[in-house]
Amino acid sequence: MKEESDDMAIQALKNTPSKKKNKIRVWLFLFVSLPAVLLIVVLMLVSLVTGKQMSYPLPPLTAEAMSTQMKVFQHVYPEVSKKFPSEQAEIELTPSEVGNLLIIGRNAHALSHGVSPSGVFPDAYQIKYQDGKFRFNYSYRYGSMNFNFYAEVIPDFHSNRIVVKPIAFKVGSLRLPRSILTSSAESAIKKLQNNKDYKRFFEVIVSVEIKENHNLKVIYRPARLAELLWGFK
Repeated sequence: MKEESDDMAIQALKNTPSKKKNKIRVWLFLFVSLPAVLLIVVLMLVSLVTGKQMSYPLPPLTAEAMSTQMKVFQHVYPEVSKKFPSEQAEIELTPSEVGNLLIIGRNAHALSHGVSPSGVFPDAYQIKYQDGKFRFNYSYRYGSMNFNFYAEVIPDFHSNRIVVKPIAFKVGSLRLPRSILTSSAESAIKKLQNNKDYKRFFEVIVSVEIKENHNLKVIYRPARLAELLWGFK
């Protein structure tokens, strides 16, 4: 029965006009080749988005970084040490000073990670502030694959919210739509809203504005900062 059906199929193909035969051959070739083509495409995408796991060494705590930290302390201390601290005050930081504070922040994370390890390793990421934008590098290992992320963002801190404006987003060598980063950031921020540190941040910080000269203007609440520092209300 099977041989008869095969013979009929061959006979039908023989009786088919030549143009139609060519079309059938093309479609059969495409149908047979489709899994191989899909596999090649997947492998190309994997090669674009995966790569060698990156490591970002901790920047050294320079004298300049420590000097910036002292400058910020000297600016803030008179405000929070008043008998009746002001409701609001401001401080303006240059791009260089912001960079120094990021260095201190990364080293502080490394120190706390050594005492109480977190999910993010200190050498798995890097943050820089340049040209009015924050630039992030993050290396993540999933199973046997490494994913290296790069993003440029302009954050907006106001009204107890963080809004992220993406400028660029890449995974490996593959550029991705900025909307992906926006939706991912919004989802992460929603999860943070019940975090104690996130709430305390916005109890202290009123707004952060990136000025035309790329300085950061920070408006904060000395009264609330004093409560957190000195433990009184």
